[in-house]
Amino acid sequence: MSNSKRLDESAKSKGLYKFFQGNAFLTSGNVQLKSNYSKGKESPWSLAFAGHCIKDIFKIDDPTFCSKFVQAISGDGQEANKITTLHSSSLASLLVFYSVSKDNPIYLTVNGKEEKFIESRFEVKNEVSPGSGNYSNVDVVLLGENCIMYLESKFSEYLGSKPVEVKKVDYYDKIYERLAGTLKEAGVHLVEKESKRFLDSVEDKSFYNEGVKQMISHYLGVTTELMKGEDCFSGKKVVLGEILFKFGDRVPKASDKYQSYKDAYSILQKGLAHCAEEDGKGLIINNLMTYQSVLGSEANHKFLMNLPESIRQFYRFDEII
Repeated sequence: MSNSKRLDESAKSKGLYKFFQGNAFLTSGNVQLKSNYSKGKESPWSLAFAGHCIKDIFKIDDPTFCSKFVQAISGDGQEANKITTLHSSSLASLLVFYSVSKDNPIYLTVNGKEEKFIESRFEVKNEVSPGSGNYSNVDVVLLGENCIMYLESKFSEYLGSKPVEVKKVDYYDKIYERLAGTLKEAGVHLVEKESKRFLDSVEDKSFYNEGVKQMISHYLGVTTELMKGEDCFSGKKVVLGEILFKFGDRVPKASDKYQSYKDAYSILQKGLAHCAEEDGKGLIINNLMTYQSVLGSEANHKFLMNLPESIRQFYRFDEII
């Protein structure tokens, strides 16, 4: 079956794959796709690259890519398999940020000011409470001379909405109690189901609850790191943020889903910023960003053009030049 037909069939089952229809990189004949499997059966909509060598698929000649790839698949779960999926958020963050270096810096806005970053690390673990043995995995950490940014990356996850379990442990109890008013304002609440606790949207709201939970966990993880007083933090701004991929009109209802999550994030941002002020760690909670707004900025034009053409085509970044 041709890639074009595979993409058309997947788009019928899942609106997300409308984004990939007619994609010049995927339909050129130089890339092979395959169906993912779910519970032992071929998925009717989820596609992956046939072959695990991302470096070869995207014709990347940067010698640092392999080490960054190893970092990116070091997280929990079957990351090595997941990262070949077309809609993988880990793949998106790896392909965009792997090349950040002194010779190829990227600029991100922090509190209205552009900050320069010259190094990237992937799947960085932070213990959410000292001695807990429970870690949050941040997708990307960007390092600069004046700033360190812990960055959660999302590709299409925010298009969905379902309850997400929150463990009943003291450190989560405390932070969720502190954020009770914030969560209520954002439109989420904690509910008990079958002796478990879940974070869920209230009836008239619907957005990505997992994203809210992850940002709270990352707040605890980065705060724990700051408590250690590592030398790498000395004299630098420490920032926690999130970046999403924006689909626009290519994916049905994607713009509405983006806006609803952005609204909730903005409220959560204020709540976490208040916690950071109370905790006195100097942690900055950044505005929600998109890949398109970052790569489309004038400051990052050179960085965007330095990305391999295959990556720009795959994510349609050429449309923002």
